[in-house]
Amino acid sequence: MIKVGSIILTIWSGLNFLVGVGVLIYIVVLNNNAPALQMMMSESELRNLDPRVLSTTNSIAIFLNASIASFCLLSLYVIWGGLMKFRKWAFYALLASMSLMQVGGYLSDFLLGNGNIMAMNVGLFILTLGFVSSGYAIFRREQ
Repeated sequence: MIKVGSIILTIWSGLNFLVGVGVLIYIVVLNNNAPALQMMMSESELRNLDPRVLSTTNSIAIFLNASIASFCLLSLYVIWGGLMKFRKWAFYALLASMSLMQVGGYLSDFLLGNGNIMAMNVGLFILTLGFVSSGYAIFRREQ
């Protein structure tokens, strides 16, 4: 079960990593505005924004998505270096940090009008399944 849980948590990390890198490419390489801006404002509203506000928002989106991608890479290391070895610290560290990331995603989506609620629910399902599987394996092994 630990392998199943680790694979499921790897899928969650991998999907979030791809989203983070995808947004970075979208903003930096393709020279677009942050997707959240485009979800909330029309093209004419974006053109009327003060360039400093636009730059600030895009720079926050770049930093945040680079942080998300980095977090996911670090999570993969903890999954395969700690969780797979039945380390409780890895389970608790992943549970706390990934749950916080998921809650942050829900709060962010709420502020943007719940445009990605299905993706958030799928992410929560994957995360829950991964933690139930790996937690079962770790705590059952103790008995």
